[in-house]
Amino acid sequence: MEKYTSIHSWLILLISTAIAVIISIILHFFVFVPLANAEESLVYTEESLKGRIARVIVSIPKDGYGEILIESYSGNISKTATSFYNEEIPYGTETVIIEIRSNVAYVVPKEEAY
Repeated sequence: MEKYTSIHSWLILLISTAIAVIISIILHFFVFVPLANAEESLVYTEESLKGRIARVIVSIPKDGYGEILIESYSGNISKTATSFYNEEIPYGTETVIIEIRSNVAYVVPKEEAY
């Protein structure tokens, strides 16, 4: 602006600072805050998985471990699982997560409502 206008250097500095502050505020509220919220919405906790429906993808033997798949809008989560009542759960069975201890899901077969 000094080259093309006759405005004093201090006034140019104030105008440039004001423009920079306005752009920073716009970036903060319209870019950074929505990005931070989107990142938090993809995160899950073990507490949030309780009560969710999952499908067995590796059959769970009696007194053993298998694997379940939890499907959601943000993606799929696979977890190591064992039966809550120490019973065999075959491949493809829909289950309900009762609790999670030591990163292992304890599940029971989902009973169909008639």
